[in-house]
Amino acid sequence: GLEKGPLKMNVWMWTILGFFAGSIPFSMGISKLVAKRDIRTIADGNPGSMNVGKVLGWRWFLIALLLDALKGFIPVGFAYFRGGMDGWQLFPIVLAPVLGHAFSPWLKFRGGKAVATTFGVWFGLILWNAGFILGAALLLMVKIVKGSGWALMAAFSLFGIFLALFYFPDHPEWLYIWLGNALIFIIKHWQELGETPSLQPWLLKRLKRQ
Repeated sequence: GLEKGPLKMNVWMWTILGFFAGSIPFSMGISKLVAKRDIRTIADGNPGSMNVGKVLGWRWFLIALLLDALKGFIPVGFAYFRGGMDGWQLFPIVLAPVLGHAFSPWLKFRGGKAVATTFGVWFGLILWNAGFILGAALLLMVKIVKGSGWALMAAFSLFGIFLALFYFPDHPEWLYIWLGNALIFIIKHWQELGETPSLQPWLLKRLKRQ
């Protein structure tokens, strides 16, 4: 893993760096360079890795996903493990890449839904546990809950419970980082969350049989 060490930058420098990194629209760039298409014109209009996959296939989807995650992981990971940032200093640093992706100035502040970048920033704090727990929760909720917005919020809630059990006792300020991240999700998925939540059809059928 990363080892703690000196890297002299103050909290606002890390925050600005994180926002700038998060704002880079890698998915848009890939789709325009490779397919000569604006992915905002297809499917749900989201300038993220999912629509890259719909246009260019799973290999380019994975590349876009990795880049969107790295732009969260790199500034947060270096700030925490090498820059000596901790406690409340991490609040703006961790949220900056997520905000940058969600409200990218390069896209007239209409960025993506910030899911991959959220993976990245939490990976920057707790490393593999973030990818494993949040990824597993998201896969589970997508299978159970109908609607991507509600599935995401359910998964992120499970992730919050995990953090409360294992990380919040030693890092109580991380609760507010999680809450800020959740608020960004709510804003970006507001239209989807306006729909009534329900279970996936396969699960409803199985419950009716019982």
